[in-house]
Amino acid sequence: MSGGYIGSKISLISRSDIRYVGILHHLNPTDSTVALEQVKSYGTEGRRGNPAEEIPPNDNIFEYIVFRGSDVKDLHVCEPPAPQPPARPQVPDDPAILGTTAPPNYYNPHAQAPPAGYYPPQQQQQPQQPGQPNYQQPAQHAHTSTSKPPQQTSKEKNDARRSSATDSKADKEVDHHDKSDSETIKPAPPPARSNPKTQPQELRKSVEILAKQVSELNVSKDVAEPVLNDADNKFSNRLPGMGGHLLHSNNNRRGGRGGRGGAHGHMGNARAPAVPSSDFDFETANAKFHKDELAKEVGKTDEQHAEVEEEEEEVIIPQTEEFYDRSKSFFDNISCETKERMNKAEAQSQGGNRLSMPERRAKQSEERQLNLETFGQTSVDQGRFRGGYRGGYRGGYRGELHRGYAEAPMYSNDIKRRIPAGSDGTRSHLSGEQHGNRVELEDEYRPDPYAPNPLKTAFQQQQQNHPYYPQHHYREHPSLRAPRSEYSSNKYLRFYQENDSVLIPVFLTLLAFWTRFRDIKSSNIVVWDEVRDGARISERYFGSYYIKGDFYFDVHPPLGKMLVGLSGALAGYDGSFGFESGAAYPAMNYGFMRIFNAFFGAIMVPFAYWTAQELQMSRTACIFAATLVLFDNAYLTISRFILLDSMLLAATCFVLFCLTRFRNERHDAFSLDWWLWLAMTGVAIGVVSSIKWVGLFVTALVGLYTIEELWDLFGDLSLPKTTYIKHWVARAACLIALPFSVYVASFAIHFAILRNSGPGDAQMSSLFQAGLNGNDFRNNPLEVAFGSKVSVKNTGYGGGLLHSHVQTYPEGSNQQQVTCYHHKDSNNHWIVKRIQSQSQDYESIQTVRDGDVIRLVHEQTKRNLHSHRIKAPVTSAQWEVSGYGNEQVGDINDEWIVEVVDEHSSHPKNGILRSLTTSFRLRHNVLGCLLTAENVNLPQWGFRQIEVTCDQRNRTTSPHSIWNVEQHWNDKLPAGGEAEYRSKFWRDFWHLNVAMMTSNNALIPDPDKEDVLASNPSQWPFLAVGLRMCGWGDDLVKFYLLGNPIVWWGSTLSLLSFGLMLCFYIVRRQRKFQDISPMDWDQFQYVGKILVGGWFLHYMPFCVMGRVTYLHHYFPALYFSLLLFSFMLDHFVHRPRISPQIRALVWAVAFGAVTLTFIWFWHTSYGIHGPAADTMRSRQWRKGWNIIDDHKPSATF
Repeated sequence: MSGGYIGSKISLISRSDIRYVGILHHLNPTDSTVALEQVKSYGTEGRRGNPAEEIPPNDNIFEYIVFRGSDVKDLHVCEPPAPQPPARPQVPDDPAILGTTAPPNYYNPHAQAPPAGYYPPQQQQQPQQPGQPNYQQPAQHAHTSTSKPPQQTSKEKNDARRSSATDSKADKEVDHHDKSDSETIKPAPPPARSNPKTQPQELRKSVEILAKQVSELNVSKDVAEPVLNDADNKFSNRLPGMGGHLLHSNNNRRGGRGGRGGAHGHMGNARAPAVPSSDFDFETANAKFHKDELAKEVGKTDEQHAEVEEEEEEVIIPQTEEFYDRSKSFFDNISCETKERMNKAEAQSQGGNRLSMPERRAKQSEERQLNLETFGQTSVDQGRFRGGYRGGYRGGYRGELHRGYAEAPMYSNDIKRRIPAGSDGTRSHLSGEQHGNRVELEDEYRPDPYAPNPLKTAFQQQQQNHPYYPQHHYREHPSLRAPRSEYSSNKYLRFYQENDSVLIPVFLTLLAFWTRFRDIKSSNIVVWDEVRDGARISERYFGSYYIKGDFYFDVHPPLGKMLVGLSGALAGYDGSFGFESGAAYPAMNYGFMRIFNAFFGAIMVPFAYWTAQELQMSRTACIFAATLVLFDNAYLTISRFILLDSMLLAATCFVLFCLTRFRNERHDAFSLDWWLWLAMTGVAIGVVSSIKWVGLFVTALVGLYTIEELWDLFGDLSLPKTTYIKHWVARAACLIALPFSVYVASFAIHFAILRNSGPGDAQMSSLFQAGLNGNDFRNNPLEVAFGSKVSVKNTGYGGGLLHSHVQTYPEGSNQQQVTCYHHKDSNNHWIVKRIQSQSQDYESIQTVRDGDVIRLVHEQTKRNLHSHRIKAPVTSAQWEVSGYGNEQVGDINDEWIVEVVDEHSSHPKNGILRSLTTSFRLRHNVLGCLLTAENVNLPQWGFRQIEVTCDQRNRTTSPHSIWNVEQHWNDKLPAGGEAEYRSKFWRDFWHLNVAMMTSNNALIPDPDKEDVLASNPSQWPFLAVGLRMCGWGDDLVKFYLLGNPIVWWGSTLSLLSFGLMLCFYIVRRQRKFQDISPMDWDQFQYVGKILVGGWFLHYMPFCVMGRVTYLHHYFPALYFSLLLFSFMLDHFVHRPRISPQIRALVWAVAFGAVTLTFIWFWHTSYGIHGPAADTMRSRQWRKGWNIIDDHKPSATF
């Protein structure tokens, strides 16, 4: 919309579907705002579709409203405006409204437009505002309202308080020159708006005669001529006789020296010019005009200016009756520096020495520097000195930064300064303070906003820099909020322009589905971890798992595996296929199972786009972030098979999106959206932790952010204690209780589905196994007797079965190893016998009771359970337990005392040892130590099984020192029969989690075996290694897990560049240099905490843990660095000094490089057909990639 529409009646519909009608006042492309006068709200008018959400119309008329361009949905021109009502109603709560105070203009400090007819007809236009574009306005649209001036902005009010307390007092202090000028020359009255062309010809002739007479005068060239607004004249806002000041500007720092013929500057606000009530009488004015007197007056003015030039730096301060007495000031008396300056000044005055001009300037500069560092501003004497045209630090128009505002650079690293709000590409925010029907704007200049205040907490600083907003709380990127001035006439282009915020992520999502689903059944063999993850839902060795409900054990939580099982059930899989490595799939719908998993890999793309939006990146950067995820070959490959990784990555993306969305709702605490996204964050944490424990890393990220947020709230002294407690309760409920509930619910469903006995029984307690269908515990004799064969189970969480094998300890006693093992086999069987000094006749039945001394003989090797004063191999503070002797060889170190602890059934507690239900301890008869297994894994020579020791600490209550008989065989005793065994859910839940942790810790690399698939974490960031996912025969379709090199290398370099830029900004800000605005600095730090912190938490644990690691373990950390890659590129290119052409070129190169590299490595994701050397030789960019030849990568970078 061009400037010719200024003054037209406009119909505007905001994104909240509220329609407004008013007169167009101005369009500001810099701030992306639309200003209307005489505005009326017609409500939503049924556009929302839900009667409960409709907003009724408002009969009140709003005098002035500024709309944010990005929130304007529709805009078109209507008929001429209706009359303006005098009422000032309340402004509706609409996020599109930025303010309702009209900016001041040429004629009126109260923001009224100039009266029409003041200028000659050829120059009828509204003066330009400082920092705003000059919109040419036709004369017939000139604003002629004479209504009450709008309320002042905060800046105007501050000046008004300094100048006078009341309007009457201000009128008394008006300069005599202003009064005489207003009486001498009166502007012509404004003509009617409807027909400005009917202006009398006599008026035009009078103006021409007057201009001719003035031009004949011999006036000094320094007298400024009135110049009207012109788009090509950057000095057009200067008024004659006003000291060269811009419109709406009493220099807010220091007044400047008056130019030749200029009036003295005034402190505070200047009096508003008188509005004429009648036509200007040119004949009377011509009669009063005397050329000679005017020439004399001009000569006097030149002499006055010559005197002023000689004493340019003199400060003229009028004497007042009341003055500041320094001797009574506490702060002046305690300041040694102040006393020194006073003494020095007194000595100079007594000695008659007057400081020279350079000395005075240096001293004033030093004082301003000290004031700025101490108080955040250079002076409190705003506008005290005479206004001028060329004043340096004294204000005015021509002085650059700190000297005025003509051509002031946006960013200058040579001096310290304040930056006007909104001038750095960020939109100006509302202060939230409403007065009547007007919303007051923030002060244009904040006192030293970039300097951190040590007396304020981070939260208070954030509140100062980020005021509250009505609805939308995150600052949009400059490229996101540019209003669309007009729409295409093509209906398809117009539809895209109106819905591009929805169409872009939809298109990216559809493209993600196409890349993930394309040719997904090209390989009909089991690929890589499909052997492991697929077996969790199939029948292998002991029967089916989820399909048939057989209990199994795995190192990961069950949610992801239950989803894989769901895909198998939906695909009609019956659980008969065993998913053996490299085996061909039978006639089963394995393609649907792969598509089900690929769905989670596809939704990562829109999550990346939305998360980048919440991190306030530009729209181009948001698309680039989604493109990095879309065109990464590793993400594509891992998503196309039956694996848990795609689910883990999608859940991680969901957590990060919810966290950033919740953070942007922080200013509306306890609102509906605030609660929604806080709860969604908690649900996302529960989901990601229930798939793999790697999700605990992103949970830690959320926890650290929450701790910092609560700490900042704690420092906000204005926050009531009850509100602060509510913040704690809300986060405890949504970020602790809710995720834990989701995690526990996944195990409850897991236990409910797997009700049959299966291969994972040994990992659980004996009572849990007894409650499974199909267990063989019903054949157990109830009471244990001497001569019985038993398996002994440790009752500690994650405990195993007492086990022994023929292998011996490599050090210590070199006797037979005794361990705990989590799988059932014959090496877990022991025979209960009497000590060798007693009878070995077991024909008669004698039950084992509390206090009996027994021997446990290993059935397979005939070794006795033995302990002696030799340190254990791992827990060296305890004694070693071994297998020693036989029926003929033995000693008293083979003897153990039975100590019954508890009976977990309805049987009487008479000290008899019973299977399953009786818990007991085994105390060594000589050493007095207790047989213990504390889930400590033995080295590889012990097959990573659990170490068994004899604990000398006598910890009788430790569950790791307590045992029970799990299986019992004795032909002389009757079977116990079926019984109702029930274990408690919480005990089973905790027991299984400890067992998972123990087994996970046992997954360490074998130093005696080379694993070509494993890799070192130092090889991941620079993609020094790839991974073969299947057999590499020429007749097979081969898949190679390799990332997009441009994506991976760029993301790693972004981590390094962020660290360098952070250090650079910190050092510069310590020296009071501001390279970016305060809001951008806060956002820069926040993004770094989230993305760099997330990468660190997901990457560093693998560097310190001892378990075996693979390339896909880096994928969650990679996601954070990909977003940082887009953010840093956006941070560098969206700067004022970067032209749009250069910015477009950088983005084009980035998009092109990522896309072309993805296509170049296409075959690694969609399959390599035939010999790999024929296709991939030119694509092996690094020696560590074993695409052609099979070798162990050794490169780090």
